Amino acid sequence: MASIPDNRKLPKREADLFKSILKLYERKEYKKGLKAAEAVLKKFPTHGETLAMKGLTLNALGKKEEAHDHVRRGLRADLRSHVCWHVYGLLHRSERNYAEAIKSYLNALKHEPENLQILKDLAALQIQIREVKGFVETRRKLLGLKSNLQQNWTAYAVANHVAGNAETTVQAIDAFVKTLKGDRYQRADERYPHSELLLYKNLALSDAGMTQEALDHLEECSDKVMDKLGWTKKKGELLLALGRHEDAEKIYRELLDRGDEDYTFHRGLQCAVLKLPPKQCEEALKLRACELPSGALRAAGKLGEAEVETLTKLYRGLRERFEGSPAAARIPLTFLEGEELRSSLDAYMRRYLRKGVPSLGTDLSSVFEKQGAPTSVAAGGDADGGEEKLGRPSPVVTDAFDLRNHPVQQMVMDLTKSFVESLRSTGRFPTAEGEKDGDKEPEETLAWTLFLRAQLEERTGFLQEAYDTLEECAALQPTMLDFLQRKGRVLRKMGALTRAAEAVDSARMLDKADRYMNSKATKYLLRAGQIPKAEQTIAIFTRHEGDPQHNLFEMQCSWFELEWAEAQIRAGKPGLAMKKALAVHTHFEDFVEDQFDFHTYCMRKVTLRSYLGMLRMVDDLRSQKSYRRASALLVRAYLRLHDERPGSAGGGGAAGLPDMTNMTAAEKKRVKAKARRDAKKKAAEQELEKQQMLDEAARQSALAKETANGSSKTDDGGGGGEKKGGHNKRRGRAAAAPPVDPDPLGLTLLEKDPLPEAARLVALLSAHAGAYVETHLLAFDVAMRRGKYLLAARAVIRGRALEPRNPELLLRTIQLYHEAQATPPSPGQPAASCAPADGSSTPSPTTGPAPPSPLVARVLAEEAEGLLGTGGLAGAVAELVRLAEDAETGSLGARVCAAKALSLTAAEQGREQAVRIVREGLDGRGVTVPGCANAVEAVRGVVGEDGSAAVEALREVCGNTFPNAEVFKSSSAQEVVASSG
Repeated sequence: MASIPDNRKLPKREADLFKSILKLYERKEYKKGLKAAEAVLKKFPTHGETLAMKGLTLNALGKKEEAHDHVRRGLRADLRSHVCWHVYGLLHRSERNYAEAIKSYLNALKHEPENLQILKDLAALQIQIREVKGFVETRRKLLGLKSNLQQNWTAYAVANHVAGNAETTVQAIDAFVKTLKGDRYQRADERYPHSELLLYKNLALSDAGMTQEALDHLEECSDKVMDKLGWTKKKGELLLALGRHEDAEKIYRELLDRGDEDYTFHRGLQCAVLKLPPKQCEEALKLRACELPSGALRAAGKLGEAEVETLTKLYRGLRERFEGSPAAARIPLTFLEGEELRSSLDAYMRRYLRKGVPSLGTDLSSVFEKQGAPTSVAAGGDADGGEEKLGRPSPVVTDAFDLRNHPVQQMVMDLTKSFVESLRSTGRFPTAEGEKDGDKEPEETLAWTLFLRAQLEERTGFLQEAYDTLEECAALQPTMLDFLQRKGRVLRKMGALTRAAEAVDSARMLDKADRYMNSKATKYLLRAGQIPKAEQTIAIFTRHEGDPQHNLFEMQCSWFELEWAEAQIRAGKPGLAMKKALAVHTHFEDFVEDQFDFHTYCMRKVTLRSYLGMLRMVDDLRSQKSYRRASALLVRAYLRLHDERPGSAGGGGAAGLPDMTNMTAAEKKRVKAKARRDAKKKAAEQELEKQQMLDEAARQSALAKETANGSSKTDDGGGGGEKKGGHNKRRGRAAAAPPVDPDPLGLTLLEKDPLPEAARLVALLSAHAGAYVETHLLAFDVAMRRGKYLLAARAVIRGRALEPRNPELLLRTIQLYHEAQATPPSPGQPAASCAPADGSSTPSPTTGPAPPSPLVARVLAEEAEGLLGTGGLAGAVAELVRLAEDAETGSLGARVCAAKALSLTAAEQGREQAVRIVREGLDGRGVTVPGCANAVEAVRGVVGEDGSAAVEALREVCGNTFPNAEVFKSSSAQEVVASSG
């Protein structure tokens, strides 16, 4: 046994006190532990381990600075103590500084290599940050030290599975099973863990590519598995992977008996009856939501008459077998054509119109697929010559311009019109010749049929007609919430945001206990700019004690925080908006942190399949829409702050002045005087707004404290008050006041250097959400402002790998080479000639980032042909213009991109062409209120002050297209942020 160093030895009394510190800390009796530590340090002030434990106790009491000081002092006093290093690691772990905590644990293991607790803590941190190699090694050490514990075997197996060594996982489980004695798992309390272990082994076998072995194993353990549904689903997947379609069909028909609405079972059944190859079956089973192999095959042009006939026969039988099944009736609508589709639609629509299903219009939207649309995964041979891939289902048509000419949309609209006419005239649905008239329908059926027609009119862009139809619906059923809510949606699309908010709020008042309508009204109020009223509305469903905003934060109500942040951006308050967006980021950090306790819990409970699924879910967590939306808001806010700061292009001060090279002295004097007046006026406005925000923050803080104090009094009063603090009263404690926010206006965020912060956020997005084009657009914008041309080029290359013909990406490509002036060199011309001709190293304040170095310019020149094409910069602009004007791909957004590209590279004639291109796009795709507002602002930037007449003319045309739009009633278009409700 190693001797204890002299600086660590303690007399018996102090040694017992030190041991009590550990026990008191574990029991969370921190004050007693602190008292014991002070008693030891009174006699031995340099005892390192006691100093460290006192620091850990202080950290638990919230005194973080003192805690760090004591732990560091303890380390200096006893640098070879594993306790001190372990405590230092725990301190870092409490602050979520996992990398430093791991370093501390590794230092602790140098002095105590077989300490089980340190090894367990290290393993948990390694899997938390996905340091997979270290995690495998740590779990191997724990297994070697304690091989008699099941938890160590299962953890070692999972570690190898996460590392991609599924075969080693199988070997570890087999080795553990051989160590078991007798019928240990025949006990009732051990049956479920053993069942989960067997199913996990089967999962590892299939992941290792041993499909036949996995199927054999599944058959062997069938009597020991308790999760019969999971066992059956896995068997169906394995049979499909082995190409045994007849056996798989039987399995999936059995599964449909358990749940005929589960689209997972329908996917497997379609794979079986269509006899798809194993590779396509594997891809089909990974489809999400209501996506089906039939849709993917149709998009790839592989769904022929024989396949349609097979599927038709299949679902005809399923409708007879599962009478009334919505899925069995709905799925054929996605692959039938002609009269068969019309008759199926007729029966489907009548059924749900009689029932009064509000979502019928949304349900039918899945039928409006893009005919012959290219899929994101091409249905072609693999690069290695393997079998064909399945591809992705056809995207659904969403643009009104395309829907107006869509054959299925016309079919649904014709059926709806015939229903309305017949119900109005006879009170019945139309009947075919030779059929008897059915019973008369109730009046509600006509109202729901009109509601469906309004939905179809809204989708096709006939907004005024949809509004009139909804008025007729409301006249028939005045108290129907869905009619008023849809009216608000139509008004929002018409641009009448205030009227839309009033309509949805009036629907909310019909049922004040409806949480959904309360949330919907809040969202519409925020979009209409009525922030105080929105806050009052959402507060109805928060706790009555404390600050409602803090309660919403505790509930992780991301949708409200994002809508509130966007409303503050529109109100010109970026600091408040950024605080709320960072709150959403905090929620996602909490989601990641919440997995920590499961690293050991799942090993004990042997819920290994669920644990592996959780790890994979967390890995994709930051690609979720809410996180991407919050990150985009933050990045754009930082970029705007950068652009508006003095010294940046387009910012205030001298850098914000126009080019005065060709101006006379008098003109320069007038320009500078105007700039000074504008800067002074802007500073005064900002100061006034800041003071108003401070006053509002103080008022909200006082109100929150008053509410909390009132709640505490109600709890202490002992009588009534169930709604006010009743929950806390029952638990015997008063309501806690919300924490004081040291920066209620977000001024600290506004003072940060914007570009490094934006670059940090973009790096996170690129790492976790690289499958989305928006990520690479943001990365490009940040890189260009930083003068990082190669990072900008990388963003363009990655984005165009996802969507080669995306207009925004083509515009960014043109901007890159225009800014860098890196046109492809002609034969015999050195590549470095793409640097500025004047040889200047720094640009003027109005020209943007500095030109690239010769090396960067050469790299850009080498990539130019792949990015710009053989025609160079002019050819890329011409290609973007062709794309924008193309009948199949053109849209208003694409035309705006083309106009911006023309204004960059062409002279006066190019600006005139840019205005013409945008104006001609007002009767095509993408014509919405936000799209038109963006078009007006784009034209304003293209033509400048001299083209105000062209801007006014375009604004007038947009106003005539959307006569109710509030944004076109002023002299300039404002930024409109609108989402599908």
